[in-house]
Amino acid sequence: MLLRRLLFASLFCFPRSAFGQFAVENATRPGACSVQRSLLLCLSRRCLVCAHASQNAPDNSFDLKGMVPNVGDSGSDRAKRPRVRQHVNPLSEHLRTLVELPPEWPVGVYNDRRAPLHIDIGCATGTFLLELSQEDPSYNYVGLEIRRPLVEFANIRAERAHVADRVFFVCCNANAAMEKIISTYTLGMVRRISLNFPDPYFKRRQHKRRVVQPELVHCLSEGLAPGAEVVCQTDVAEVHEYIREVFVSSGKFTAENLSDSPYPVRSEREMRCILNGRQIFRIRFVRC
Repeated sequence: MLLRRLLFASLFCFPRSAFGQFAVENATRPGACSVQRSLLLCLSRRCLVCAHASQNAPDNSFDLKGMVPNVGDSGSDRAKRPRVRQHVNPLSEHLRTLVELPPEWPVGVYNDRRAPLHIDIGCATGTFLLELSQEDPSYNYVGLEIRRPLVEFANIRAERAHVADRVFFVCCNANAAMEKIISTYTLGMVRRISLNFPDPYFKRRQHKRRVVQPELVHCLSEGLAPGAEVVCQTDVAEVHEYIREVFVSSGKFTAENLSDSPYPVRSEREMRCILNGRQIFRIRFVRC
């Protein structure tokens, strides 16, 4: 009966965008069974897709899986998302010192080099930064990703979305590249760093593979100006506590737990966590 009423509501009663949000809320309620949850999420995706298509330019496609616009993936020219390994070992010999910054960095990359810089660590295919760049064009953006095919794919998307003059993606090990990126950009203008759902590496012997290490935090404490912020989001409580401990123990950052994302867009992983009812732990560190 509930499903019948919701289906009727989706067709006749609610605006599509409103029903999409309504279905998501009902799908994640504690009493929803697996069948109800699956149908509701399917309906919510269809409604949000239709709502997005009616409000945006016709050359913006929609990612049903992530429920976020695929900026730069339009029409018959849509780039094929590369298939890569989900996890790689950043401490392997060929990745430990990987930094593929262009020789002209940042000259020749950004149209306005006086704009503040937002660094996204572990950007994957770049959806989060591409969407954020449209919402906040006052920043330049650089995404760091260790898997080269994803970096190439993300830069193609930036070109096709006509934002390549302020959004750029680098193939690198973030721990190896961070100092050079910060030190060669305009002094004091690296203002935001985001880390969305980093690989947790649950096994204790693999903790050294985590992207947040004391060396990285030291680099940030030395390179960031007072007031610069680092925002970390994860759905793993243990990783949240680990990241907090590493930053706070440096003595150079204040920590603030957040109830919601400070950004106007959500990453693909964040959307999946919301749809699946997973708790998200968010924390903001501000350079003292």
